[in-house]
Amino acid sequence: MPITSFCLLVLLSANQLVASRHLFMTDDGEWEKPHFIGNRRTNGREDFFRTWNEYVNGFGKKSEDHWLGLKYMRRLTKAGFTDFKILLFDNGKSYYLDVHNFTVGSELNRFKLSYSGTTNGTLKPDAFIVLTQAPGFSTKDRDNDSWWQGSCAWKNNGAWWYTDCGWSELNGPWVLRIPLPKNWYNGDFTRWLSKSMLLMGLPE
Repeated sequence: MPITSFCLLVLLSANQLVASRHLFMTDDGEWEKPHFIGNRRTNGREDFFRTWNEYVNGFGKKSEDHWLGLKYMRRLTKAGFTDFKILLFDNGKSYYLDVHNFTVGSELNRFKLSYSGTTNGTLKPDAFIVLTQAPGFSTKDRDNDSWWQGSCAWKNNGAWWYTDCGWSELNGPWVLRIPLPKNWYNGDFTRWLSKSMLLMGLPE
């Protein structure tokens, strides 16, 4: 059986496949394993400063910038897509972090991230570990961060798994080189990103 068909059967057997334009398998060459694109930022045409319901259900065009949807990310991890890859591009260079055995919590738990496996790649895992310490996902109309002074979503004009607003932000404004763009802390510096992707795949 082709691996793509197998992956879809995994979802069907787990009663997780929902008819939606946001759920699709891709063979874009970014990863050697079958995967779904959870988040893509490449051209700045899509507005990512959106509401909780929009982030839950997903938005954008699958072939361009888009957000898959928190409820679909949750269902995919429950169906076995527990490998997570972060791809970042800056000034012609690419960086990545692979995370194994990662899960997205339920909406009741604010889609909190967790992982119990290992990480490896050219990105240090610090910023990802901080993501798992966030109380949940935050948007401009749902403040689930741990920043006592206000809303990280409003401060960053984005939506993310925030703690104190500064470690990473892949859903921020598209404008480059401004104080609060898309960024990822990598040990002793922050990458100001020209492109970013989040991928979800089946373990080997």
